[in-house]
Amino acid sequence: MSDGEEIRRSASARYATGDEIWSSSDKWNANKKSGIERFCREALQAVSEHATILNAGAGSHRYDWMPDHAVNLDRFAAQVMHLPNPVVGELEMLPFDDEAFDVVVCVGSVLNYASALEAISELVRVLKPGGMLILHYESSNSAEHIGTSLWGRDVAPLRTINNGQPDMVWVYSRAFVRRAVTRNGITIEREQGFHIGSAGLLRLGVSQQAAAPAAKLDRFLRPFSFFADDAILIGRKSEERAGEVSD
Repeated sequence: MSDGEEIRRSASARYATGDEIWSSSDKWNANKKSGIERFCREALQAVSEHATILNAGAGSHRYDWMPDHAVNLDRFAAQVMHLPNPVVGELEMLPFDDEAFDVVVCVGSVLNYASALEAISELVRVLKPGGMLILHYESSNSAEHIGTSLWGRDVAPLRTINNGQPDMVWVYSRAFVRRAVTRNGITIEREQGFHIGSAGLLRLGVSQQAAAPAAKLDRFLRPFSFFADDAILIGRKSEERAGEVSD
């Protein structure tokens, strides 16, 4: 079985049943969720209430910062059928017309279960010129991987723990993701990392649950954000017509 097939199987085992994706007992993911929510809530403040929004890889969770009129897409029907405007589809082959949305949001490590180059191309394709992309992913530049074969690799499979259970995902270097979005016509306006010090504790052998509270120190560790376990960015699609964006 290839790494890609194993990652798809891992995603199916964890999410196909439609269970809650953010367990309140999982301190690591609770801090990740808080970081995502703060970032997205601030980013969406500037968005018109009439903007068309795609929540790509929505999962089962209804975020209070996500407008009710947003389209919620997920690979698994059981995840989204209770959410407003549910659509079942793959991130790498979105079932929408070109330039259909003013805002595209893809958070919750969704990218780490997908082929990043194909997924990013699709996310940008359905975004209107001038539209906003919010993208979150787990990074191979995490302090967790320093001194290992994964450190800084553009693309690498990672066997990890998710909510106390074995999981497998892709991790991507920050340089790789930056290249992918910019080559698709996105200008990155802001980036942020979270789980900074807590990632370092993982490298020292501390468990996720024990390391998670260190995420509260992230605001003091911003100069070391490059080494964060998670990265999130906001970007703007070029106003140029498709095909006119240079590498």
